[in-house]
Amino acid sequence: MIKKVLFSLMLLFVLTSCNTGMNEPINRDGQGTDNPNYDVDLSLQIDAQNEGNVTNFKIILKNEAETDADLEFSSGQQFEIIVKNDRGEQVYQFSEGRVFTQAFQTLNIPAGESVEWLDKWEHDEKIVSGNYEVDVKLLAITVNEETIDPFELIKSNTIVIEKADNAIISDNNAFRNIEVSKSGVNGTIYRVSGEARVFEAVYQYEVIVDGEVVLSKMETVKEGAPTWSPFTIIVDFNEVAKTQGNVVLELFVYSANDGSKENIISIPLQ
Repeated sequence: MIKKVLFSLMLLFVLTSCNTGMNEPINRDGQGTDNPNYDVDLSLQIDAQNEGNVTNFKIILKNEAETDADLEFSSGQQFEIIVKNDRGEQVYQFSEGRVFTQAFQTLNIPAGESVEWLDKWEHDEKIVSGNYEVDVKLLAITVNEETIDPFELIKSNTIVIEKADNAIISDNNAFRNIEVSKSGVNGTIYRVSGEARVFEAVYQYEVIVDGEVVLSKMETVKEGAPTWSPFTIIVDFNEVAKTQGNVVLELFVYSANDGSKENIISIPLQ
């Protein structure tokens, strides 16, 4: 009998660094096949590196055997990546919005050589510091004309991704030196402080939960531009967030010309 394909993915992703996880090899020794020289020994390696709001994935599939490996796919999509947050909500899927040919595709990997796939995940302020899970799936249906159980290949392990603490919040023309701290029972009270240089000493902020504005306020500082004046904002999650979700505080001012938002700074809180 053909031995089952074994996939075991290990991946650790930190905002400021990149680690590598490698699969146990997919190994078949030819027992029970019509091809006495059938030998498959594939290893899957995955790298993930974050640069600001972009995560770059690299998938490397290497043929460790002494014979070539011919993989067949039922479409132009050869792999899938799915990322979920710590509440099990999907926040990224490689194939979403992409179009693949529906014709069968083949991929030859010579003995001792490898192939690479690259993917770029561009994420916004909703993707905050925390744990994320990544599923990586190789979608081959046969190797050297031997059928592979799709369940074995599609059901990859779930990997916990730990993102580092929030990056330093960049200054702009209206806000600078922003710091965030939390207090209260279970850390539900956030304190956002910094300096503002705003027209007529007025600025605005909004609290956004999962893309929905739940609080919008206008505040003032002691002196208007061109003076930099200190400000402090207190956000109590018990008052603004009725459900758990991604929480962002957005600082901004309204343009004196057309009333649009400008000098926006998005600060992930949760």
